[in-house]
Amino acid sequence: HNAQVAESFLVFNSEGYIQSQPATSVFQYGFNTSDKSGCGWIAVYNVLRYFYNEGIITIEPEIENVIKPLDQFAAFGFGSLGTNPLVIKWLLKSQGFKVEFVLDRTKFEQEAKTSTINIIAYLSKNLNRAHYQMIEYDEVQNDFIFYTSASRKSMSTYLAAHEDDYTFLITISI
Repeated sequence: HNAQVAESFLVFNSEGYIQSQPATSVFQYGFNTSDKSGCGWIAVYNVLRYFYNEGIITIEPEIENVIKPLDQFAAFGFGSLGTNPLVIKWLLKSQGFKVEFVLDRTKFEQEAKTSTINIIAYLSKNLNRAHYQMIEYDEVQNDFIFYTSASRKSMSTYLAAHEDDYTFLITISI
């Protein structure tokens, strides 16, 4: 199913990133559709798209090839509860990238600035919401570009908005 709908999926920005999780409702992820719990695979897809755009990888990422291993091995609660971050790390490491978790919020900004690209995530303490996003440091503006959904903000602004949530950063480097 996902390979078929991927052929006609056109909801990318001009650089090929997915910026709208609701638009991914055509994809299956676990027992759900991707608009409900697909932010993990979307963040991974956007990371691979970043590396492709930068010429670091030469094979263009395909949505169905990102969803498949995460759906098989990482979908918590058959996709109802999101994506296992350990499998995200494994998948990116299997592509040859250096991948680390950062749990100390005081180190997020520095680690995100010095890695090639990042995924940031939060989980509310009452466990009713969570989200993964690819983030890119913009040296010129000295802020971060957040993907899906698109925004710009400082790390301190992001962390203040999630001060009552569990947060972690996944740094990805070449």
